[in-house]
Amino acid sequence: MVLHGDTYAVLRNIDMITEGVTEESLARSDKLLSTRDNIRGYLEKAHYRNEHRYNLRTLEIKYNVGQEVLRKNFAHSNMAKHFNAKLAKTFLKARVREILSSSYYSLEDLEGKSIGTYDAKDMQPC
Repeated sequence: MVLHGDTYAVLRNIDMITEGVTEESLARSDKLLSTRDNIRGYLEKAHYRNEHRYNLRTLEIKYNVGQEVLRKNFAHSNMAKHFNAKLAKTFLKARVREILSSSYYSLEDLEGKSIGTYDAKDMQPC
């Protein structure tokens, strides 16, 4: 009787178990081991497929200090000032002042006044 999956592989290598073994002659633990191996393979295959699909939608982009970029405008509507954010510009020009991390940048407007920090996902190259 095979108690562990590693011994099953060893017995197969020394020809004590032939490939003609049917499902009915295998012990329950051997069936479970075979099922686990199949499931592990399916999960790995699904992981690589999903990873590939996700990576198609991501864009790794780096900005340099002094580079002009378009930053996202997070405007809010204001009824008192008769301003509708839906009609405002979506992106405004800015310049990279400092690189804070791999995806965060400190931005300034074109006159040199600090605007704040922005994520790379909220910026586009000019």
